[in-house]
Amino acid sequence: MLHRIQFEDMTLTVNDQGSELCSFTVAGREYIWQGENGSWMGHSPILFPVVGALKDNSIEYEGETLHIFKHGFAARKNFSVDRVSDSEIRLVLHADEETLAVYPFDFTLAVTFRIIEKGFSVTYEISNNGGRTMPFCIGGHPGMALPMEDGYRFEDYIVRFEKEETGEIAVCPDGGIIKSTKIYNGMKKDFFHLDHSDYDREDALIFTSLKSRKAQLINEKTGHGVEIDFSDFPVLSFWTMPHKTSSYICLEPWHGMNAFDDETGRFEDKPHAILLKGNDTASLTFSVKLV
Repeated sequence: MLHRIQFEDMTLTVNDQGSELCSFTVAGREYIWQGENGSWMGHSPILFPVVGALKDNSIEYEGETLHIFKHGFAARKNFSVDRVSDSEIRLVLHADEETLAVYPFDFTLAVTFRIIEKGFSVTYEISNNGGRTMPFCIGGHPGMALPMEDGYRFEDYIVRFEKEETGEIAVCPDGGIIKSTKIYNGMKKDFFHLDHSDYDREDALIFTSLKSRKAQLINEKTGHGVEIDFSDFPVLSFWTMPHKTSSYICLEPWHGMNAFDDETGRFEDKPHAILLKGNDTASLTFSVKLV
């Protein structure tokens, strides 16, 4: 079921399946990918309780093997609406028999979408309702529709970070296990151009050691676009479906990553995994604003 909130000239629509942001419009212009041309049919799925792929779709915690598919199960679950106003909607998912079978923790995942000045924010609140420390990863996956102005193309856009970056990315060409890291040769100090061939070759550009906490996706010719603030997330990934030329790019703030080829396979050792103590809550927010 779709739930829509509207404030001034901005409208935000969320599907209770997956608590997925499926539309954000400003003055009638759509900024979220709508799945045209038979490409990726997602909009902005939630990645929880893992981000990316695990080795053999499994990971160990305290001697127990957990079997969790790529990006976890939250995107396939139905959330319930907890509260709604003109500029805010909060949806909630509780652990159930299905989740406990693969992820044996009593959790609550609440997702709050807010319409803010010139954009929107997404807040994840993860509560551990049990006494046992609960490991998890979480990430966003908003697909931004391009172009954001009439008369331009995907290739007219750049990503500009707030600081100069080394360009270190994960080597993960099939979207599965990370083999190593390398320096992305498309990085030009603080920016890079969008080029479909990068995603044909790399699958995703997963930046693993950013100093920046903000990045802009902007039209190089006009300077207009969006800015993502991912201050609560250590990793930012960029993805569009390889071997397609669809007009979108996903800006993905992650607290977690795909499995590394040489990692231990233990959840507590996973890079950027959060170990949440019993009866505690973690809160992480990212925002996207027009510039």
